[in-house]
Amino acid sequence: MNAVDRITEFLSNYCEPLLKEYEFRVVNSSYDQDRPDVGSVLLESEDTQCYFAMERGVERSELLLYLRSKYDPKPRNWIPFSMIKNLLSEETSSTALMDESKGEYLRQHIAEIVALFGVDQVDKTLAQLDQVEKKMKAMNRKARKKKKKG
Repeated sequence: MNAVDRITEFLSNYCEPLLKEYEFRVVNSSYDQDRPDVGSVLLESEDTQCYFAMERGVERSELLLYLRSKYDPKPRNWIPFSMIKNLLSEETSSTALMDESKGEYLRQHIAEIVALFGVDQVDKTLAQLDQVEKKMKAMNRKARKKKKKG
């Protein structure tokens, strides 16, 4: 099974409402012919883009999810799913790596996530995400200092 097939399986298991209810469409998909476990799928709606990437991990390929608003003035401002989850739940996670638990969270909160990137919400969302990012960076610095001491 190549990377696009694995991403499609994840979409089928956890993201069906994106395609059916929110009218996201696949605008690009690809995988490396030499490394078929590496690839990506880009979904897009009127307001939001979702970039699913299978990247080579230490032991196996890992699925990552990044999102962005089409109204964001910074076109390369891809936001890791972990920051979205932190914003909505205040649950800290430092990786965009998708697993079953994050997939389930995504399925349960798709409506909220899509709303974050709408034209009426995007400025507020981006400001809140800036605060989440600062908080996460501070936590990471604190953890590194603690690790050095220990």
